[in-house]
Amino acid sequence: MGRCRAVWFLVGLGLLLATGPRSVVLAGQPPVSDEARTWEAVLARTAEIRGLAPRATIPRTLLTREQLQARVVEQLTRAPIPERLATSAKLLTVLGLLERGTDLPGLLLQFRSGLILGQYDPETKQLYVVTATNLLGPLERVTAAHEYTHALQDQYFDLLHLRPRNAPDTDRSLAVAALLEADATFVAERYAATVLTEAEQAERRRQVRELYREVDLERIPLVVREQSYFPYTEGPRFLRRVLGDEALRGEGYGAAVNRLFADPPQTTAQILHPERYLRGQGPVPVPLGDPAAALGAGWQAVRQGTLGELDHRLLVQQYLDATVAARAAEGWAGASYALLESEEGQLAVVVRTRWDSAAEAAEWLDAYRTVVRVRYGAALTALAAPPGATQWQTPDGVLLLAADGGPAESGGAETVLALAPSAGQAAQLAERPALPLPTDLLHPRRALARAVP
Repeated sequence: MGRCRAVWFLVGLGLLLATGPRSVVLAGQPPVSDEARTWEAVLARTAEIRGLAPRATIPRTLLTREQLQARVVEQLTRAPIPERLATSAKLLTVLGLLERGTDLPGLLLQFRSGLILGQYDPETKQLYVVTATNLLGPLERVTAAHEYTHALQDQYFDLLHLRPRNAPDTDRSLAVAALLEADATFVAERYAATVLTEAEQAERRRQVRELYREVDLERIPLVVREQSYFPYTEGPRFLRRVLGDEALRGEGYGAAVNRLFADPPQTTAQILHPERYLRGQGPVPVPLGDPAAALGAGWQAVRQGTLGELDHRLLVQQYLDATVAARAAEGWAGASYALLESEEGQLAVVVRTRWDSAAEAAEWLDAYRTVVRVRYGAALTALAAPPGATQWQTPDGVLLLAADGGPAESGGAETVLALAPSAGQAAQLAERPALPLPTDLLHPRRALARAVP
């Protein structure tokens, strides 16, 4: 699902996760020196904490809130983002995660411009922070430390290589973002803990509360909130589980986290279940074949990619309890989706998912059947379906949900979700794609040559 490339700082999310007990403002504390509030002092301390010496000067730009909002607008209109947001809105609407007609760019603008105080842009190599002065306040200094960490990450690990622009595997992109934000969060929190006075810590918390009063989070759709928060909430938990508290607190933090950048997480499943990362359990490829060809002339795939564990969780959480959703999506091993559109503007979608076991697949199917009933209510009509499948007529078309054992040699089990204008089209999308013939069958002489000693 579509996500913009810039590295943003969402105030109050990741940074406040690691904050310890609330401090009490003590009378008689020494005033903070002007030198400690300068950019140079903040950046020097940040580099020291992260253990990475800057390789080049990072240009910085001070912005007002209005200028930052204008920058967000410009980025959301920069090609190919409008086109990707349009197809994202179609996909999310078909899957039931957005109401029809939702202004997705407008929601993102409202959400980001209200809660974001800084940005490092890996394309321009510029650091942006909202402030009106060269002497930084408490929240501005922590924001600068967070964003400067991203700049150091870029100089040493190349952020555009780690998260290529417009990559089709947005689940991997979100997993890498969780690593980036977790690292920046821990560095910024260590900066706050070792540099800010108790009075400054209290002022920082007050500033955060004021900012949150300006944004009505309840109006932001679940999928936008959860995908935006994910790197800041789940990323630090992942880092703590993988590295351990001793590495996070000790002098060896930088070297320890650098090893993760050399082998970054590949899926949101690895972030949610760090044991999958630790045992090297990456995503299983799930081929879809050519779904547009399966629907016939006049259809084309307008979006294809990976639907990760977080996405599967949100498909259920949109309509059911969050705990039920987490259990249903657990056991995700890989998934591919395709959003298709006809020349007349009709939409269809297919999602094929591999699970760790048949039991995990069955749990997902049970939960999603309930989702369908809750989503459509009285507008749902059951239809005859092949063995092992459930099929309904819905206001959006025919929805088919089925279990599939998966390739015998692969282990695990598969499920398929297909939504199309007609039952025949849904069945075509749900068919298992033909596997390519083994090379030896295409080239029998090779097989013979290997068989002869």
